[in-house]
Amino acid sequence: MNKVDISRYNPGWTNEFEAIAAELATLDLLKDAAVYHIGSTSIYGLDAKDVIDVQVVVPSLHEFDVSSSELSRLSYTYKPGLTDHIPAGVTHEDSEWAKYFCVRADDDRIRVNLHVRQKGSLNTRFALLFRDYLRSNQQVSASYAALKRTLASKVGAEDYPIIKDPVIDIIMIAAETWAKNTDWQIPTH
Repeated sequence: MNKVDISRYNPGWTNEFEAIAAELATLDLLKDAAVYHIGSTSIYGLDAKDVIDVQVVVPSLHEFDVSSSELSRLSYTYKPGLTDHIPAGVTHEDSEWAKYFCVRADDDRIRVNLHVRQKGSLNTRFALLFRDYLRSNQQVSASYAALKRTLASKVGAEDYPIIKDPVIDIIMIAAETWAKNTDWQIPTH
C-alpha cells in the first residue's frame, strides 16, 4: 500500500512558491494569468505533503495551450483526466470544476502540482477560500492537520483523498459563513 507522507510545516515552502511563481511569470503563455500559492503548504503552521500546489488562473481554459512548449521547457507534464472534487450537494456545471493539471518532478519526486483554472469558476474560488479560511482559523487548521496525519498513518494514498475530500466539504460550509461575515473576496495580489 502506497502511503501518504505528511511533513511537518516547513517555512521554506513560501520561498519555494515564490521561486516557482517568478519562473512562471516569465512565460508568455501566462502573461494574463494570476498565480496563487494554494493547498496545505500555503497555510502557516500546517503539516502537509512536501509538494507545492500552485493555482494559475487564466481568462479562458479553452484558449489555454496546456501542451505548450513553455511549460514542458520548465519540466511540467500535463496529466489529462484529473479533475477537481465536486462538493456533495453543490449544483454545478462541469465547466465550473474543469481544470488542467500538470506536475513537475525532480529526482522521481513530484515537487509542484500546477492547477490551471478559469477566472470566475467555482473551483478557483474554492481553493482560495479554503486557504484563506484555514489561514484565519488556527483551531480549524490544527484539527485539519491532525486529520491528515491520522489518515496518512491509517490508509493508503488511493483512499486518502476519498476520506479527506468530504471533510474539506464540511470545512467549506464554515468557510462560506466566514466569507460572508468578513466580506471575503478573491485576492487580486
